[in-house]
This record gives sequence, structure tokens and C-alpha cells, in this order.
Amino acid sequence: MSSTRGNASPPLAELCRGFLAHLAAEKGFSGATLAAYENDLRLFADHLSGRGVSLEDPGAVTRDHVRGFLAELHRRGLKKSSMARKLSALRSFFRFLLRQRLVTANPVQGLSNPRQEKRHPRALNVDQAIGLMEAKLPPDPEGLRDLALAELLYGSGLRVSEAVGLNVHDLDTSS
Repeated sequence: MSSTRGNASPPLAELCRGFLAHLAAEKGFSGATLAAYENDLRLFADHLSGRGVSLEDPGAVTRDHVRGFLAELHRRGLKKSSMARKLSALRSFFRFLLRQRLVTANPVQGLSNPRQEKRHPRALNVDQAIGLMEAKLPPDPEGLRDLALAELLYGSGLRVSEAVGLNVHDLDTSS
């Protein structure tokens, strides 16, 4: 799918150093993020090596190689958020190589991140709810507002976004 342009590509270690230096200098990535990206690239290189492909020639990497890598991560039981971060690292790496004219196409472009599981909100237990309602709040308008909001949310089951969207006209004073 993608092929190398020009003469031989620099060794993988050199490509990675250049990429990580770019992320640090141009994007301001933290040391922890840089280490994670480096680890992600190493993991991908190991995956490719097991299939007879080398990142020494990044132009030889295809979309199928990337999909195979994601499938392997899934089989290993990695969380979808971890898989998405690894895919993001690869996407950025190949975008960098494309800008450096070391590949003619980005094999990661167009691949979607794994869908994240939606987490359900955790409900307060009875003791937590009582503690919240009995909390000592200042007797000023802000304290009274906070208590009213807490009682509204807990008593009605409204989401915060729903409560924020309420206005005085939504109040039914007839009941």
C-alpha cells in the first residue's frame, strides 16, 4: 500500500529518535507520553518482525499489518483505550514519516479508533446520600443554592447537564 520514496530509509532507531524529538519540541509532549509512544512503536515493530516485515522499511507497512496488530492487542485483552492510544501513536508516526517523505502513504489513515465502552454513572449509597444532605454548608446564598442543587439531583435523578439546562419556566408550581 505504501512504499518508500528515494533511497534507503534511515534505521528504525533513527526514525524513532527523530519522531520523538519532533513530538517533544514541536508538540510539547511530556516525558511520560514520549515513553509510551516509544513503547508503542517498539511493540508494533516486534509485531511486524514476527510476520517478516521490518519498520526499517516503513514504506512496506500496509493497512493489513496495522489491522493485524490491533487484532493481536485485542486477543491479548488490552483495553480499547490502550488500543486507541497505540493507534494514535502509529497514526502520528506515519504522518511524520509522510511529511519527511519517507513513505508515500499513511497505512493508518482512515482506520477508526476502537469504540470505547460507555461507563454507567455510579450511584451514591444511602450513607453517602445522607452525608451529602447533612453536609455543613455556609448559610449564604451559594450554600443554599448548592444544597438545593444536590437535593434536586439526588431526589429527581437528573443528570448535571439536565439540571443546568433547567430554567424557572420549567417549574410546575401547581402541584
